Amino acid sequence: LRLLCWIQGDPISRTSPVIIDASKEVPDLKRAIKDAVSVTFKGTDAKDITLYKVCLPIDGTLERKLKNLQYDDPLEDTGTLSEIFKDVRLRAHLHIVVQSPDSEGPCHELLLSGIELFILG
Repeated sequence: LRLLCWIQGDPISRTSPVIIDASKEVPDLKRAIKDAVSVTFKGTDAKDITLYKVCLPIDGTLERKLKNLQYDDPLEDTGTLSEIFKDVRLRAHLHIVVQSPDSEGPCHELLLSGIELFILG
């Protein structure tokens, strides 16, 4: 499973791919994200990272769509990634928004100030 990360605080154009076995679970994905962007999450426990599943095309409307999303349903730590990301074959799509525990305020407020993170498949 190949997911592309977009980290809160980075510009939309800056992403980091994460490759993880589809049989793994959300806590494993959090650890993989933390390892992929270790500088950003230095001193942060992977369990404290919050993930939001989305499925948005990477195009000129992405930033606007992210600003308008409701970030009130974080991924639970149960279930395999293959169950959660059934549609991951959509290549140029954003699949996860990741929020650091160090962020202040709701995720949508951070997005408005240019602080973001996401994962694509």
